[in-house]
Amino acid sequence: MSRSINLSKVIVLALALRLVLALTPLPALLAHRPELATVLTSSYAAKEAVSITTSPSSSSSWSSSLWATFFSSGTLDSASFSPLSVLYSGNSTAPVHFPPLLLLALKGLAATTSPSMPALLPHFALIALASLADVVAALALADAGSLMVGVALSPDLLAALYLLNPLSLLTALAGSLAPLSNAAVVVALAAALRRRVILATAALASAIYLAVAPYTLVLGLGMVLSKTTGISCGRGLALAAAGTAAWLAVFALASTALASGSWAWLKVAYGPIVGFSALRPNVGIGWYLHTEMFEHFRTFFQACFHGYAAIFALPLTLRFAASPVYLYTLLAGVAATFRPYPQMADMATYLAIAALHAALVPRMRYAFLTLNLMIFACAVLFTFWRVWVVLEVGNANFLNNANLVYCMANVWFLLDFVYAKAEAEATMATASPHKA
Repeated sequence: MSRSINLSKVIVLALALRLVLALTPLPALLAHRPELATVLTSSYAAKEAVSITTSPSSSSSWSSSLWATFFSSGTLDSASFSPLSVLYSGNSTAPVHFPPLLLLALKGLAATTSPSMPALLPHFALIALASLADVVAALALADAGSLMVGVALSPDLLAALYLLNPLSLLTALAGSLAPLSNAAVVVALAAALRRRVILATAALASAIYLAVAPYTLVLGLGMVLSKTTGISCGRGLALAAAGTAAWLAVFALASTALASGSWAWLKVAYGPIVGFSALRPNVGIGWYLHTEMFEHFRTFFQACFHGYAAIFALPLTLRFAASPVYLYTLLAGVAATFRPYPQMADMATYLAIAALHAALVPRMRYAFLTLNLMIFACAVLFTFWRVWVVLEVGNANFLNNANLVYCMANVWFLLDFVYAKAEAEATMATASPHKA
């Protein structure tokens, strides 16, 4: 009972803090920050998508909107448009890249929160949506902590680490849609620990549908299901892969139906992820390289970037198969670090999942240094973006160098995290004969 009370207090505090800050000018300042939202998750993209698919007359003048202020692009043909399918008709050049089911949800949110003007999606509604996703993720994380043995932190503290993380808080205030896919990643883990296969695979499929990058977590989810259900590793992997694929097929068919039977939505929603075609500054290391390189090198480096995240999945699975939750955490960290369009909310999510293994922190060699490097990287990213774009006294190299520091901080943490786990296993193996 006390745990539920404490958890309720954490949730109320987090929501109250978001509400108070939402009433300040801070959300307007954060909405365009590339560290908190990308071209695929920005609140401006969400508002533009709702406006275009609800009010056809706005499609011819989208370039004068707030969206174009920060992400300028081409113009839209002002032909007659049908709802939803306008973005997937092949005529739209608006820089909006949402899968149809997400777009349908955003239109429903706009109609609910602004019934008199359904073409306008209030920023406050996006903050509420992101906050709700954060609460769901925090509850799932607390549930996962209560189901595991040997977790050093209490469930309410795990939830607090997620909800009160400054990166999660700022992302919600920015109205980013990133918390949706991140919450699905955490829910998939908690559901797998409870042996709810359908929910676990549906959640992971949702994360992949929204962001693509979590596809490597299928291996981690399969190993978790293998341990919790008592089946073999091979059957667990097959179960996770088949279940996730089945849900993705359902989502794809529903999306095609919403797009008037056209499969063009695949190119609109996932083309920028596969081909790096919607390059905008973000906290990743790919946007600058793909902007500066010669055109005939692009295909090679696109394959390298996509393969780099995937190439770690199988070796890590083979090495840490006996610790499936740890494996899931590690794969989430790799996916968050090397995804095509990363944002700080991704780091906040995998660090929150890593809190399930807080007992490993004393074994990490550079925990304090890594923490300071992460804080420094976040501060530098915010500063150098302002120096380059607002003050106009720098150039793209400023932000790119800050991106390298941010990426190095993430990689350093993951390497130290692996070292701590390996040392813990070695210590247990050494102590086992003495216990016997």
